[in-house]
Amino acid sequence: MKQEKEIQTRLNEVRIKTLESKKMLNMYLAERVIKKWNEDFVDQDSGEVVSVERTEKLFESGLLIDQDLLAKIQFSIQAGEIIEPIEVSNQHRSAHELVNGSLCLWTAKAEFQGSKKKKFLLYGQNIEQVIDILRDYIELNFEGAFYITNVKDFKNYIILDDTLSDPLSEDDINTAYLRGEIDLETYVNALHNGAQDDSKPSSENQKKYYSLSLTIKYHTTDDDEGEFYEDFLVHTFDSERTLLVIKAYLKMRDEEEAQRCKSAGNEFMPRTYNLSIEKLTPLNVGYVIPQEFSLAYKEE
Repeated sequence: MKQEKEIQTRLNEVRIKTLESKKMLNMYLAERVIKKWNEDFVDQDSGEVVSVERTEKLFESGLLIDQDLLAKIQFSIQAGEIIEPIEVSNQHRSAHELVNGSLCLWTAKAEFQGSKKKKFLLYGQNIEQVIDILRDYIELNFEGAFYITNVKDFKNYIILDDTLSDPLSEDDINTAYLRGEIDLETYVNALHNGAQDDSKPSSENQKKYYSLSLTIKYHTTDDDEGEFYEDFLVHTFDSERTLLVIKAYLKMRDEEEAQRCKSAGNEFMPRTYNLSIEKLTPLNVGYVIPQEFSLAYKEE
């Protein structure tokens, strides 16, 4: 009877850190092997000697340590390039997870025993961290048993906050149209839904998040044209304002690019845009976890 091959998982993985040849042989490198050293240089402004740590990859993770690789590792050890013990594994693991250095927005759902699901908006760097933040926040602010049912990231989205005149008056809408910041369809829809009365107070808490997928067509003054696809997450007061905010963003981005071209001595061709909404979804978020809460978990 043919013996079944053992399923390999983290649960039966054997990892050790060692510099001993006999313990490395026929194992796999569990981590990249990095050479580290310090270089001194003189700061031209202050004249001070500054020490900077340099690194160089010697061996990639996942490699089988056969006799040939073992000889190279031993040479690096004897040369003083490798000082710390090397982590090796009995399992071949060659992929490694990328670490996101910045916070991005996520949505998450948690179901509480005997009640409806609750949806949260929060910042985080990766899914494990987001789950830790959410669990921490729920334990501090809610009661009863719960479990997390869904997590989604918006790291590939352009996230915009509505900083336009708040609230928009009819004059604001007219000015945006005359400046070319919104197209005719957006202009008509904004007027149709009624400009808000300037005398009415508004609150940041009235804003909602809207997820948009757009096809953006452009045309330049030298008759160049094209299109591209972008996803946006817009924090604004209603769906009609999303295109206003995105138009303002595109205008600002072009102005910044025009300035860069001018500084480099290049010519920038102004663009006009036509936005087509492929998908627009309001995010019905019940709870927003403050960014300050997530910053406590931020990994450098």
